[in-house]
Amino acid sequence: MGTQKRTSRILRTLAIHAVLVAGGVVFSLPFFWLLTTSFKADREMFVLPPEWIPEIPPKVQYSPYQLTWRGQTTEQFFGLGPITVQDKDLSDHPVANSVSLWREARGAGFAPLDSFESRPLRRVAYDFRQRDAVAYEALFPSPIPVETLRRVEISYKSDRSFHRLRVQVFTPEGIWVSADPSVLNSETWKSAPWQFAKRREEERDVLRLKQLVAAPQHWLVGKNGEERILVRATLERVSWLGAVWTKYTENYVDSLAYIPFGRFVVNTIILTALNIVLQLLSCSLIAYGFSRIRWPGRNVMFGLLLATMMIPGQVVMIPQFMIWKSMGMYNTWGPLFLGSLFGSGFFIFLLRQFMLTIPNDLEDAAKIDGAGYLAVWRMVMLPLIKPALAAIAIFQFMGSWNDFFTPFLYITSKELMPISLGLYMFKDARGAEYGMLMAASTMMVVPIIALFFFAQRYFIQGVTLTGLKG
Repeated sequence: MGTQKRTSRILRTLAIHAVLVAGGVVFSLPFFWLLTTSFKADREMFVLPPEWIPEIPPKVQYSPYQLTWRGQTTEQFFGLGPITVQDKDLSDHPVANSVSLWREARGAGFAPLDSFESRPLRRVAYDFRQRDAVAYEALFPSPIPVETLRRVEISYKSDRSFHRLRVQVFTPEGIWVSADPSVLNSETWKSAPWQFAKRREEERDVLRLKQLVAAPQHWLVGKNGEERILVRATLERVSWLGAVWTKYTENYVDSLAYIPFGRFVVNTIILTALNIVLQLLSCSLIAYGFSRIRWPGRNVMFGLLLATMMIPGQVVMIPQFMIWKSMGMYNTWGPLFLGSLFGSGFFIFLLRQFMLTIPNDLEDAAKIDGAGYLAVWRMVMLPLIKPALAAIAIFQFMGSWNDFFTPFLYITSKELMPISLGLYMFKDARGAEYGMLMAASTMMVVPIIALFFFAQRYFIQGVTLTGLKG
């Protein structure tokens, strides 16, 4: 009989744990999808059936090569296409009628113009088993004055090798070197623009001046005095581990480059900290007044406080907006944290219930020693209600960190935006790039998950202990 009871208890425990594990798996699927999508390339987003695990980049040492994915085999190769130059007036000037003039670079020398091959696409068959880089260059007469040159744009046929493409532009002014390389991460045609850094610093892909004297003047200035431009494209080998790292971090790097993520995070941290501090101070004081101090009308006022929790936020949204705007606080942080000075009905109720469980003897002992109401609140109540305060701090952290509607209603300046509103603006600007959006969303969610894991003991303790006595 005892063995049957023990077996039944074990089976019941296993069943309960199985249900809990299954529930945890189901509820973690959205976050798992968010995380894996942040590692995916664009071509992996819309395949059917959906791919849960991101693709691992293949090992590519030479081109052309065969790549098999989802049962289809394609030939992958890297090719260089037309070059376009742009002047300071933003008008495009196609070079040589958009025909590529590319030849393999041999050392540091410069070849005559007529020795370059003229074809729409220069197919580059690189082999990194013997060397770590291959370079091709194009020399052509400049269709615009070199001093007005602002941008060079190169079209190229990419592959999925995740090797890096760097660009150098030689002009009579100097050698311009690309600050960041382009990554070969898809099999489509791409157009990579490089901006001259000294003319516009805020561009992401820029060409930085390396030295004042670029090349022998007799190669960059023709016999008839025409100015020439030499463009050199260098394909650099990336190891397989480097390709995996680049592929899995690409969306994160791009999202950090396109949005001021650091500023948004700092703004969010400041607003969250202000809300937490003000809520803890105001709610603990009000709850102390409702639970430990007897005064006429206390129960009626507490009932009105509970009634405010039943009013939908949409009802008071417009009056609150008009009040804050009449106070000159539109497009400021005031409406985002000053409301915490007046407390929250739910938090006050939570702390009041917790304070009712504290014995009156502790308060009476403090009063005998001459402590007033504020001293009792500070020296007796606050140390004893730490679990409840921790729970409220976690609740407020999640609410402030994820708050979107309030900043959307009051903030218009990009410098004041928290991360939730910043991601919304990023979605409007680059909504089709779901990998970057998922990467930015993951970086926003991770702090909340980390906080819950590290503070779950205080969270659970604070919520459970508030119901011990009513």
